[in-house]
Parts: sequence; C-alpha cells; structure tokens
Amino acid sequence: MSIRKPTTSERTAEIPPGIPVIFDSSVIIDLDKAGILEDALKLPFEFRVPEMMFLRELECLKGRTPDDLLKAGLRVDERDGNDIAIVSRYLSEYRKISLPDSFALVHATGKRCVLLTGDDALRKAAREERIEVHGLLWLVDRMEEEQVLSKDSLLKVLKTWESDPRVRLPTEELRKRIRRLSHRE
Repeated sequence: MSIRKPTTSERTAEIPPGIPVIFDSSVIIDLDKAGILEDALKLPFEFRVPEMMFLRELECLKGRTPDDLLKAGLRVDERDGNDIAIVSRYLSEYRKISLPDSFALVHATGKRCVLLTGDDALRKAAREERIEVHGLLWLVDRMEEEQVLSKDSLLKVLKTWESDPRVRLPTEELRKRIRRLSHRE
C-alpha cells in the first residue's frame, strides 16, 4: 500500500492561490542573515514588499542590490494616494509599529494579503485588522515541505538563528524544529 504525498496546494492550504505574501523587513533581513533569501523566494507564493520598505529598509542586505531581489522574484507594491492616510491612522492606533511596518500592514490589508513578520507589535496589529499573519518558522516549514532546502541546510539555518540574539523567534518552537531535524532517520 502506498501513501499519497500531499500536493503543494494541499500543504499550503492556509494561503489560497493568488493571494500575495507581504514580507516585513525583519523577515527579509533574517532570511538574508542565514543566506536563504533567494531560496525562500522559490516557494510557490507571490512574495511582495511595500515600495517604501524596498527603497529604505533593504540597504543592509549582504551584497545584494534591489535588482538582485527583483530578479529572484520579489515584487514591489507601489504606493497609492490613499496609503498615507491609512499609514497615519495605523501609526496613531498601533503606537508600537514603525513606519515601514505600517506600510506593510496597509498593503496586507488593502490587497487581502498574508503578512510575514517577526515583529510582535506588527503581528498583534495584523491580527486586530484580521490579516492572516505568519513568521519565519512558518516559512521554514514551507521550505521543508517543498524541499527547497535539504534538512541539513534547514538545521544549520535554525541553529544560526538560535545563536543570533537579534533574531527573535519563539524559543520552544525553534528548539522543537531543531530537535526534529537533528533526530531524523
């Protein structure tokens, strides 16, 4: 008896086809630190960043230019005239989110997107706005399911993040994945 392997659409059922996934800058920076930003962009989603974040926040990436990210598949959502008013409202309503985070929130809200963030304040704001929100570990799980990276490579990534005090991930969830990938058959 053979067991049928689930299809991509079954494994990623949380995100319906055609719904874009908006990165916040912390996710992109942490993926870049681990050297897997381009690998993440190979997943079967339409990854996007707000224009303002693309122009202002992504300068610190390791030797990558904006063109490199575009060639790898990242898309940029341009501002429209209504964004500034909504950004202003979010900044006053959610006082702990940054200006770039507020743009990510605006784009995720206005375009019915999923938001990927590592920022607790942005995650909370997204949930209050009824936006589906996930983080780095969810993305790593998708990379494992899609076999974008080997389990050994993913284990190395998780250990890199575990040892970096600037990467804020839920400790127990991170360790659970490290244990699982360390003790496979």
